[in-house]
Parts: sequence; C-alpha cells; structure tokens
Amino acid sequence: MPFKVASVVLFRLRNVRVCPSSIENLSEKIGHSFRTSEQIESQKPASEIATAVVQSAEELPERVYAQIDGAMLNTENGWEENKLGIIFDENDISRNGANENERMTIQKKQLVTSLAQGVDDFKQRFLYWMAKTRANWAKELIFISDGAAWIENIIKENYAGCVHILDWFHVKERLWQAANEIYGDGSPAARRWVERYKEFLWSGNEEKVIQRVLRAAKRIRKKQSALFDLYNYLAPRAKMIRYGYFRSKGYYIGSGAIESVNRYAIQDRLKKAGMKWTIKGANAIAFLRTQYLSGNWDQFFHDA
Repeated sequence: MPFKVASVVLFRLRNVRVCPSSIENLSEKIGHSFRTSEQIESQKPASEIATAVVQSAEELPERVYAQIDGAMLNTENGWEENKLGIIFDENDISRNGANENERMTIQKKQLVTSLAQGVDDFKQRFLYWMAKTRANWAKELIFISDGAAWIENIIKENYAGCVHILDWFHVKERLWQAANEIYGDGSPAARRWVERYKEFLWSGNEEKVIQRVLRAAKRIRKKQSALFDLYNYLAPRAKMIRYGYFRSKGYYIGSGAIESVNRYAIQDRLKKAGMKWTIKGANAIAFLRTQYLSGNWDQFFHDA
C-alpha cells in the first residue's frame, strides 16, 4: 500500500505512530539490500547453482511454464520499462472454463523483476530463478510470449529446446488490426474475416492462414500493408502458432498470467496517479512485492 496509507494502518492496528517517510526509507533500504543479495547470488557459476538444486531431495518438475513481459513506470528519468517474469509449475494451476474462455489461477509462482537496468540484468536474475525453481530440468519447459524481440532473444539464447508459444490473445489482436483496417472497425465483414482465420488457427491450420494472408496481400489493391504486416508477424513464428498441436498436448496458450501479475504486483502499487519514482526506490519496492507474492518473504528475513 502507499506509504501514507501504511502509516495510518500501523497506527490503527498497533497504535504505533510512524511517519510515511520513515516507512518509505526503511522499505527501500530493505528492498535494495535483498535485491543486491539476489544479484550476488545470481552471479554464482551456473554449475554451483545447478549442483545445489539437483542434489536436493525434491523431484524434478514434469511441466513448467515461463512468461516474460514489460510495463512502463514513471521515474525521475522519465518513463522506463520494468521487465517482469513469472515461473510456475503445471501442478500449481487451477483451470476454469473451456477453449478460448479458459482461465487459470496459479497457486504458487516465482516472480522476477528489474526496472531500467537493461536486458542483461533481468536475464541474469531470470536465469537464476529458472535454476533455483528447477524449471531448467523440467521434462517440458513452455514459454508463452507476445513475440517481442528481446524476449525471443532470451529464449533462443538460453532455452532453444523449449516449447515456445505465441500468445493466442496477441495473435487475435493482430487479426483484428488487419480486419479493421481492410473492412472497417468492428464491421460485420471484419468479424467474419477474423472468425474464419481464428478457426483455422485454433484447429491447427496455421500454414493455411499464413499462405492465405500472403495471397490476399498480393491480390488486393488497397490497404495491402495491413495484410503484409500480419504475414510478417505470423510467418517467422509458424512454429509458435501451432495451436491445434499445443491444445492436443494440454498446453496453456495464453499470456494472461504475466499480464495479471504485471497489473497487481507492479502497476497497482507503482503506477498510481501522480507517482514518480527513483530507479532505486522503484526497484526496491517492486522486489519486495514480487518476493512476497512468490512466497519468499519469511525465507528472506530468515536468511538475513
């Protein structure tokens, strides 16, 4: 909660008066200290981390999901991107609904965050937690992304053998963008076009979609760019849009988990109206929130 609110709550619950600035300073000091400890740990040789993990008595996971996304936060240096990752086991998912309406609740997850420190800082922390959570040794490792280049680079560089799925909802958005440009926003013709191509993708006919989009782009005389943009988005990612196959394996195909966590872990606290953070302060608070939500709170204080 905001520091001013925390001050009021402390007084009401415990009859203790602590000024908001003291709560802010202490929170940022603790968060920065723990975040630095994470950085030091993540710099250990991969073999050292792997040995400790594999030698533990826990069974290696069967299927693990990982998702990465970014969100802009207002800082004293201007708007900066906070990179956020989530790692969770298939056994920690509760699923509700069916087909496109399927939603999941994650009982246990590990969050990783880094604001305005570049891709390398986030990647180092993310790789550390992928090892720490034993995700690296899962029989099936599944990444779901929106196709952003920096995320794809992390996956290709470090997890070439994983299953990489292009988020279903981002693909639908791309279909709608093309259809609205050609047929008019929300028109019946646009809807029919989207539904037809969605059905092809959903049933595993991704190559048909790619080829039809390309032929249509070459055939029409106006607004060709919308279709060429769609083709250039889908064609290089053909292996990532095999939704018929993914569904037959029981894979989750949406990035709703990372988008939901981005909202309640980061934006609901650090992106309120009028807020402007220092980089150090935002990183400290984001770290505390993500570790609390990951269930690591008691362990961090015990180790300290």
